[in-house]
Parts: sequence; C-alpha cells; structure tokens
Amino acid sequence: QNIIISPEDKKGIYANVDEDSDLEFNAGDYAIVPTRYGKDLARVLGKINCPIGIKPEDVVIIDRKATDSDLKKAEELKQKEKEAFKVFQEKVSYHKLDMKLISTHFLIDEQKALFFFSADNIPCDKSMPVTLTDGLNEKYSSSSSPVPQPKSRI
Repeated sequence: QNIIISPEDKKGIYANVDEDSDLEFNAGDYAIVPTRYGKDLARVLGKINCPIGIKPEDVVIIDRKATDSDLKKAEELKQKEKEAFKVFQEKVSYHKLDMKLISTHFLIDEQKALFFFSADNIPCDKSMPVTLTDGLNEKYSSSSSPVPQPKSRI
C-alpha cells in the first residue's frame, strides 16, 4: 500500500506498508514512522496509486499504526514542547547567546528532544548544549542554521 504521510504538519512524504503486513491505512489515520531523528508520529494524508518521480531511498516504511496511547502521549508531548521552548529561551538569554529558537519537538517513541534554532555563530563550547538543556531530563539533539530561516523540517 503506497500512501503519503505528514509528520507534524510538515511537507508530505511517501511511505509504504511492509509487504508482509496486513495493516490498512486511510486518510486521517496516524502511524509511527522512522524519520532522520528517530521514530515519530505521522498523519496519513491519503493513498497513492501510481507515485511518479519518487526515488526508492525517499520512501519510508511504516513501523506500525498509532495506538490511542500514542495519540495521548503526543498530546502530552505538545505540552512538554512548550515548556522546553520556554526553558531553552531563558537559558539562551541567561548565557547571552545570539541564537533564535525556532521550535522544539519531542519524538513519540524516544526520550529525545529536538531544538531547531538559527544562529550566526554556533557556540564552540561542547558543554553548551548540555547547559542549555539541563533540567529537561531528556536526551537532546539540535539543528542549527547559519542564517535565520523558516522552520526546519523533520
């Protein structure tokens, strides 16, 4: 089954259900899919009968259908994202760093927080990410841009 999915209201990506799977997806369903940062929740936008111009390496294989528990966890993580955003901004201000936080995101299947920011100069101090995320009790990952730009995609 070829479908198009969208993690976190981002640009649609193409996905397949494993040939051995009997999972069936419809528009509006949710699935757990691998992303470049780890496993995350994605919404099914619809089925594709004949995808054109799609490279095999651009297609992801859906891990599983999202459960009610996954959807509840996603709502809880939305709140954590807001809190983490605020804490990160306070620490950037406290350390007088020239960084603009764009967004935060917690992955559904992992205890990992993603911080997307833009900065002209990235701090060289390797302990800085730990300092900025101290107190969040999560693993961290950051993605930076040399110049301010629209929200990065996961």
